Amino acid sequence: MIGQGFDELSNLLDLFRERFEPIILFLLVITFIIFIWLGGRFIKFFINRISRIPPDVRNAINLLISITQLFIITMGSFSLLGASQEFLLAFSAIIATVVGFASSSVASNIFGGLYLIITRPFRVGD
Repeated sequence: MIGQGFDELSNLLDLFRERFEPIILFLLVITFIIFIWLGGRFIKFFINRISRIPPDVRNAINLLISITQLFIITMGSFSLLGASQEFLLAFSAIIATVVGFASSSVASNIFGGLYLIITRPFRVGD
């Protein structure tokens, strides 16, 4: 008799899990996204409050934080939704290839700018 009650309870829990699992998973993904977004906002807030950081460096740090947030949210959401490791690896490789092709001229400009900043070939009055 007690065993039968446990079986009924187990069947009821299985029905509950099947019916509400997508909702719970959705809420988990939304919570994860909000947590990562708030963490990035928190870090950006303190970086913007530090007065010793030059504005251009501050903007670069904020951009890097935003890109990192986007990457973590994308990969974390796929992982929470049950994507396989092979899918995550293939997806990140495709994204890296797209970004690489899209930013080849941008990368050359960045490295050229870094070269000018490091070597300082020009002086005031040149």
